[in-house]
Amino acid sequence: FSLSANFHGGAVVFNYPWDSIYERHPLDEFLIDISLDYSKLNLPMWNSPEFNRGITNGADWYVVLGGMQDWSYVVHNDLQFTIELSNDKYPNFAEIPKFYNDNKKSLVAFMQYIFNGTGFQWSAKKSESGLVGVTTEQGVNLGKFSWKNGEFYKILPEGKYVYSIFNKQGTLLKKINVTVDASKRM
Repeated sequence: FSLSANFHGGAVVFNYPWDSIYERHPLDEFLIDISLDYSKLNLPMWNSPEFNRGITNGADWYVVLGGMQDWSYVVHNDLQFTIELSNDKYPNFAEIPKFYNDNKKSLVAFMQYIFNGTGFQWSAKKSESGLVGVTTEQGVNLGKFSWKNGEFYKILPEGKYVYSIFNKQGTLLKKINVTVDASKRM
């Protein structure tokens, strides 16, 4: 997975990383854009009396250690968000159609972000794997993420990036300059 969401009850809000630390995510502005694109299409969320524009940074709300949202990004390069659907922790089953209607357009807009990124694919042995160091054109380090079987994909904001591809022994295999063009998003 490169982009995912998990669903909870207990509030109506779109929660973006980080959950476990107060430090801002290296893609914080991009995460806020994704969050707002979701929330503005969900009127109960957007009009939240508790959360400005229906979004929150996870740790600003409350710290969660060992949560799936941060773990998915750090370990699997999966940009994950938490969507809180209901102020009731355990809502009645009969409310599911309302949750569906409130979130349908938001989910479609969210899923389109899968096209907001770039990656690579080349012939590699099935067992081949390694790490990709991702930096912005300006040299800002966004982290190292695993690749395997000659494939890698990352959700990123519009801009230019350098992928430094290493094998599992740490040898630099190649560097690739990539460009993310948000206009290509559906």
